[in-house]
Amino acid sequence: TTATVTTTTTSTTTSTTTTTTTMPREIVCMAQFLNTSIGWAVRGAKNDDDLEVGGMLMRTENSGTQWYEMTTGDPRFLGFQFADAVHGWAVGEHGVIWHTNDTGVEWWPQTSNTTNKLLAVHLVAPNNTRTWSGARGRQHKRTVEVGWAVGSEGSILRFDEDLGWQDWDGPTELELAAVFFLNQELGWIVGEEGAIFRTQDGGLSWEAQESGLSEYIYRVYFEDDLIGWAFAGEGIVLRTVNGGVTWLDWN
Repeated sequence: TTATVTTTTTSTTTSTTTTTTTMPREIVCMAQFLNTSIGWAVRGAKNDDDLEVGGMLMRTENSGTQWYEMTTGDPRFLGFQFADAVHGWAVGEHGVIWHTNDTGVEWWPQTSNTTNKLLAVHLVAPNNTRTWSGARGRQHKRTVEVGWAVGSEGSILRFDEDLGWQDWDGPTELELAAVFFLNQELGWIVGEEGAIFRTQDGGLSWEAQESGLSEYIYRVYFEDDLIGWAFAGEGIVLRTVNGGVTWLDWN
């Protein structure tokens, strides 16, 4: 099945292209819905050893009835996350990181300081906190408190609004496919060979958790500091009720 294209518009300030289309039957490596109507996905991406496998960012405004191709050509993406309805980040091949602060109308590159493939990004949004800045001590609302991106060769990047993206020491050289943080301190990373690692101090140290798997783990999500889920190859689903101390097969 191929896409049915009806309209195309191109932005002159970025390489963002918007195309109205139905979603073709290609691989969708990630999706996130911000509400019942608006959602985003990466279409046409495949996670393997080839860097040239990233996909395009797609957006729907009618619960998936129609999808709008928001990017085309280079760069090609493998993961993304919206911290809220306005601010989003996308990552992909050759260490590319793009950011939007206008609901995805335009996307702008950010410096990642890596050429490694990035597979996932996760930003921790503040709880309506404000910080003092400027010569007159004016307040401004922070978009995010901290962000993380992970990828090939155990790559970990850390983000804050003052320093940008910085290379971060990690616990492994295995490929990392997903990252999830509940807050600034508590988070998990997962990847190939069943790898799961947890930090409780904002990434200063990581502890390995036993998944019991050799399969690639693609996603991780926690409902709170105890209950979490991990999703691996061959349709395997793991669940923990103690913060990952033990993981059990949920199939």
